[in-house]
Parts: sequence; structure tokens; C-alpha cells
Amino acid sequence: MVTIVILILFSILGTIFFQGLFYHCHMDNIPTLEHIKIQTKWECLDTGGEWINKDSNFDNVLNGLVTMFEIITTEGWIDIMWGGVDATSYDLVPL
Repeated sequence: MVTIVILILFSILGTIFFQGLFYHCHMDNIPTLEHIKIQTKWECLDTGGEWINKDSNFDNVLNGLVTMFEIITTEGWIDIMWGGVDATSYDLVPL
């Protein structure tokens, strides 16, 4: 019970800090020279890219719980960590 309460608390904390920040531009349809110019969601969509969210995110508490479970089981925690490090602001491409 204590572990579940701690997971819920960290899930709520992750939702507060990272809600909506794990989106990125999927650039398979965009020429390589255009990748550097894309800085926002709208530039991504205008050039033919897709604005998608990562599978592990903190957009709501339930997704946060699943993401926290992935982190404590050490399955893919490095990708989640770098997603949080690269997050900049809403509708901006991660660094």
C-alpha cells in the first residue's frame, strides 16, 4: 500500500511538471536539410511532419502511473529520462 501511494504521488508530481511536454516532431517525411529549421509544432505540421506524443508520458495521472511503473522496473527508463531532459515548452520541438 505504501508503494502504491508513493507511485501515485510521484505520478501526480510528474503530471504537474511534464504534462504535454513529451510531444515531438516525427520527421520521416521531411527533407534532412529542413530538420534544423523546425522549431515549433506549427512549423513541423506545415513542412509535412507529424506532431506525436511518446508512449511513456505524464499527460494524466494514469499515464503517469504506467510511466512510473516502467521507471521502477528499469525497462526503458533512459528514454523517459532523456525525454524529460529534452522537454522545453508547449508546442516547441525538444532540444
